[in-house]
Amino acid sequence: MAGDLRKVSDDIKFVEEFELDKSEGLNGLILNELYLPKELLLEILSNLRAQDVMKCSLVCKTWFNLTRSTALWKSIYFKQEQRKKVPNLPWYVFYCHLSSDYFRNVIKNGNGELLFKHWEILRNQGDKFGVEKVPTGSDPLPADIPEFHGQTSCFVTSYEYCIKYQKFDVSSKPLLSYIIQKYRPILYASEWYTGRFDCSCIYELSLACLPPCEKSDPKKLLKHKRYQKSVSGTAGLDHTHWEKKELFYETYPDDLATIAFIHQGKDQQFWKGRYGSKMAGGVLKFVFESIQPSPDDLSTEEL
Repeated sequence: MAGDLRKVSDDIKFVEEFELDKSEGLNGLILNELYLPKELLLEILSNLRAQDVMKCSLVCKTWFNLTRSTALWKSIYFKQEQRKKVPNLPWYVFYCHLSSDYFRNVIKNGNGELLFKHWEILRNQGDKFGVEKVPTGSDPLPADIPEFHGQTSCFVTSYEYCIKYQKFDVSSKPLLSYIIQKYRPILYASEWYTGRFDCSCIYELSLACLPPCEKSDPKKLLKHKRYQKSVSGTAGLDHTHWEKKELFYETYPDDLATIAFIHQGKDQQFWKGRYGSKMAGGVLKFVFESIQPSPDDLSTEEL
């Protein structure tokens, strides 16, 4: 693992700061003939979005170094996340969290509002997958659930297994790969499902976490039991309320390359039509709060 971590680390060039000589001591600190101390500049920068902070790093070497200050990113995290306790982590971990969806949700089109865009269908038997603009034969989606993003639609399955997945490519994201290998954050997945008032059904949510040596051939995803974790549920008659299923995955491969979020379902009474399980609000993310500082992390108070 150490060798792999060094290999990934070589790609994270922007972690390194510039060394300034004496002639560059005030460079970037004199604006309109006024001297601005680093502390003041850090306070100004802490009110920007993460993406805009990185744009400021192009101004000069001094500003570049300031945007790599852990003190700055702790302040940004504190303000934007409104957290009373800020973890003792390097700046790039905060940056990754605040500038991406990796620690929030990488699933796209989780309610079928875009039909099957971003999804790959593995099995589509019976009368196949469908999308209901409003759930039929069950309760509507609760309006106060953040995972639904205000959508009212859901996926629905048929009388034989309907299985599809959404793949997240970790290997194409060097900074995330570095953080995963160094800190091993918990991987989390969840989704809401329900049945109908008149037909019982089956639902299952799985995560397949594959290293580079394992080919993520769609037809073989369900066979990767070594790297897979699942949770299932059933809905009997009159099970019309939405229920949440969750997965926490801590023992994924050290060299995690691909994650597949897989869900499936069917009805249990073999009724023609789409009387199987319904699903919506899928979430796939790394749990930021599970990241613990490593012994070699730098001080979080430097400027």
